[in-house]
Amino acid sequence: MGVAAAAALVGTLVYRTLQLGRLDAQPAVLEAVNPAGEFLGPEGIAFDAAGRLYVGDGQGLVWTMEPGAKPQVYADLGRVEGPPSRAIQAGGMAFDGQGNLYVCAYGYAGGSVLRVEPERRRVEIFARDFGVCNYLVATADRNYLWVSDYRSKGRLLRFALGGPVPARPDLALGGFEYPNGLALGKDERTLYVAETYSGRVARVTLSSPAPRIERLIDLKGALAIGSLDGLAFDPRDRSRRFLYVAENIRGMFTIVDVEAQPPRVVKRLAMALMGGRPCPASLTIRDGYLYFTDLWACSPFRILLGFPKLHNHAYRFRVTDLSALY
Repeated sequence: MGVAAAAALVGTLVYRTLQLGRLDAQPAVLEAVNPAGEFLGPEGIAFDAAGRLYVGDGQGLVWTMEPGAKPQVYADLGRVEGPPSRAIQAGGMAFDGQGNLYVCAYGYAGGSVLRVEPERRRVEIFARDFGVCNYLVATADRNYLWVSDYRSKGRLLRFALGGPVPARPDLALGGFEYPNGLALGKDERTLYVAETYSGRVARVTLSSPAPRIERLIDLKGALAIGSLDGLAFDPRDRSRRFLYVAENIRGMFTIVDVEAQPPRVVKRLAMALMGGRPCPASLTIRDGYLYFTDLWACSPFRILLGFPKLHNHAYRFRVTDLSALY
């Protein structure tokens, strides 16, 4: 789907503005992909092979958006087994080569990845009982799925696709602290990991017989707790040099040059809202736009107390004005 077709997904009302980098930079328009606010606590976001956008939310619903139409419920994750449940939060999402959608379901079934098949929209447990399923990313050949086990002594797990279920990981890498967002580097020889509370971005060299963890950069800043969430590279950045990092509570995106020595921040995109700011969770970049889910109100106190105010939109904005990076 091209930029023109993608534009049909987006409401015409301008909701917010975004300040790019310095105060003298030009603002970018932040547009809601669902102006009616159908989502409740949206987190997972992904495109399928046909260019349709999917969003998973805190009601256990996965929504899809056809060009020019309102969001429609694609799947109810609560129907995976037994009576319908609203206890499932849809986290990271990705598709395989057959059009199956994989969704992180946090603590459900001991930490699980759910799979939604494309024809009957049947929901099944792909993998379970491995901790706290938070984020996932599929390899380009769609043979494997990398999943973050989001705990203080967290892990990265690799699952082979196409085998019997429930699947078991064929590779587990430990030594991470609350691993969250994932992104595969150039030629998929490396894997980038966001460690939420420490504010660090780590890199794992997958091409090595003994993969090692390299902490690239600390983004939390002075006297600030980290709040790192989703990661993504722009498909136009073929060398996968400039990594986009969603900083949830601080309401910004940070772009890191991962090939610089040492890695450095090249730009920060701080979002300004009327009456608050969005808290970006998952993100994906397509056709010169960055799409992201706005999970909840950026109140650390309410989040720590367990009753954050959930938000209702996913947004997009152009990143073509950052083309000099590539």
